[in-house]
Amino acid sequence: MVRRSPPRAQLDNRAFPVRVLVHNDVSDTLTLRLTAAQAWLNENIGRGEWAMHGQASIGLHAMGIYFRSIDAAERFFDAHPHFELVDTTGQLQHVTAARRLR
Repeated sequence: MVRRSPPRAQLDNRAFPVRVLVHNDVSDTLTLRLTAAQAWLNENIGRGEWAMHGQASIGLHAMGIYFRSIDAAERFFDAHPHFELVDTTGQLQHVTAARRLR
């Protein structure tokens, strides 16, 4: 039986304690903004200090940006205020799941 290494997103989920979801519309302007944001992250936060993955499992077009510190996340959003945070707390799936946890 072949042993496979876990997917990169799963490893990053374990490694980076600060995760933020931003809306990811499939428009050309957002793609350009994401590319610019990735360049900014490499220059200002540093390689190995952040990761980015698509988040299709929540039923939205979203990107998860993973950071090693809250300070890095704050610096990113100060430099990129055009990114809108994903807030699913008002959706039915969230409310239903929260009721099951009681």
